[in-house]
Amino acid sequence: MRKLLNKAVIFFKKEHVTKYIIEISAFLIGFSLLVHLAVNDVVSNVFGTIVGFMISSMFLYLCKIIIGLLEDTMKINYNTEELLQIYHGCPEYRKSLESCGTKVEFAYADLLINNDYSFSVVDNPTDYFELDEFIHSNYTHLFSAHSNSAKKNFDTIRLDRFDSDTKTFYLSRSTYFNHLVTNRAVDFNLFEDVTLRNIFEYGPRLSPLEMSKMSNHIGINGLVFLSDGRLLIPRRKTSSTISKNKITSSIAVMLNFPNEFSHNPKDAQITTDYLLRGNIIKNLSDRVKLPKDAIDEAQTEIVFLGFGQNIYEGGKPQFYFMVKLNNIDTATYFRKRKEYIDEQKRAGKKDFIDVDKCMYVADYNSFKYVKGHVKFTTYDEHNKPSRSTAGYEMSYLCNLWHYEKHKSSAIHPSKK
Repeated sequence: MRKLLNKAVIFFKKEHVTKYIIEISAFLIGFSLLVHLAVNDVVSNVFGTIVGFMISSMFLYLCKIIIGLLEDTMKINYNTEELLQIYHGCPEYRKSLESCGTKVEFAYADLLINNDYSFSVVDNPTDYFELDEFIHSNYTHLFSAHSNSAKKNFDTIRLDRFDSDTKTFYLSRSTYFNHLVTNRAVDFNLFEDVTLRNIFEYGPRLSPLEMSKMSNHIGINGLVFLSDGRLLIPRRKTSSTISKNKITSSIAVMLNFPNEFSHNPKDAQITTDYLLRGNIIKNLSDRVKLPKDAIDEAQTEIVFLGFGQNIYEGGKPQFYFMVKLNNIDTATYFRKRKEYIDEQKRAGKKDFIDVDKCMYVADYNSFKYVKGHVKFTTYDEHNKPSRSTAGYEMSYLCNLWHYEKHKSSAIHPSKK
């Protein structure tokens, strides 16, 4: 059913003769009905027109809601099997997770599994990414893919390339709008089934980072565990630019700028420590809804698990982490979260990009993967368990995959 709705929406968004014939025919039929009513009874016709107007308005509003719900699938292809066929040159892109007798498969191009390596960063803050001429000429059409999403432009931090021999990350700059018209619209139909993917990322392998035409700002994903082992899982609102109403990693943000450069990010220089630790500390409070003074850095364990390219978003680089709050258990979390929410209300603060509508405190070992959803046990402030079901962001599965690799290496150190 969803595929049929997607096809219908895409059909009426394209510019072609058949679309105009259908629209004109529908208008003529409606007009003919009104004329027929008009020759019968003027009074009843007036009331009929009012009712018809109200029904039409409700129908248009319903269509807008449906299009909003389907927006993600129109700009990014989440069909794993279709993508793996495109990138058939790398069978290793097929990844899987297993839990409680269930299994889920997904596409992911891992570039590094961290094995206690030492890393370095070369940052070029004055080097800005430029859109390809074709993308630039279709900017307006590509931007329209996000008509039901929150939008705000700002500088972003791009990963130009990674030297696997020296373990060096080379960074530059781009913008969030560049991201919206590249990575986040990679499968949006421009005309006659032409997309950015089948122009720039048509396979059989993903382009290396240094050759990519995508904006490719660095995404940060982190699984945050409480001291009693429970996992914090946010669920996004329907207005987020991607993964509407789905669960994500506890921390799911872009690599943003250090606080000291918030008023002038163009002066910021990204260090290795900030890339692999500082950015997590900066976002931890707001992402998991805890007051800053509740987070003790000395008792906060941060592990960089590795990174790779998100195939669904055209090869966007994602860094994955595991975080453990060793001084906060479930009861403490709910108590401190209430303090955080009250504090935010008093300050009149609101999130803007990719906001969350709730936060689950979940048993990670209860995960069951069923038909594009995950079922899991959650706990409330009274420690009462219940079951929840939600769709998931694909990058969330990649984070879980890296975490499982980390657990495996901890159990079997010789395999590291």
